[in-house]
Amino acid sequence: MFKENLLESSEKIEIEILKTLYINNGNFSKYNFCNELHISFPTLKLYIKNINMMFSNHCNGQASIHIIKETILLKYKTDISLDNFISIYRKFIKI
Repeated sequence: MFKENLLESSEKIEIEILKTLYINNGNFSKYNFCNELHISFPTLKLYIKNINMMFSNHCNGQASIHIIKETILLKYKTDISLDNFISIYRKFIKI
């Protein structure tokens, strides 16, 4: 069994947001996120707020997600692999 199967649906979506941003070179359309994840924009903003709180607490501000017009941007100051992002997230939610 994968650890991600133990997550709540909101936590799975937050990980999917991180993965999608990372794979797409740090940017993705907010419309496409809402459409693909079947969520509203206010819900997407809540998930991004949660992820940014995790980054703030565990990455010393080295990474953050921004909403600029129609685009969601992942910005990070150092090279961080996708596995590192996910492991930081898992520490935050304690799985």
